Amino acid sequence: MSLDETATRRYVQRTWEESVIPALTEYVRIPAKSPMFDPAWKEHGHLDRAVALLQGWSERRPVEGLRLEVVRLEGRTP
Repeated sequence: MSLDETATRRYVQRTWEESVIPALTEYVRIPAKSPMFDPAWKEHGHLDRAVALLQGWSERRPVEGLRLEVVRLEGRTP
């Protein structure tokens, strides 16, 4: 099976502009900081918001066999 370079470039460009950039823009708006800089990280919930954003974005990708798991351990960031 050969790859159509033009179609692939169009797909990547469209995905980048319509999906990746908006997700990254939203991600950097979340003031999620390391526990070293935000000792109340759990109460603030910013890290959980960032994880939820990336989890949702990842799960919407049409990748066959894609599996995502968010691991949460007591007292640790997700």
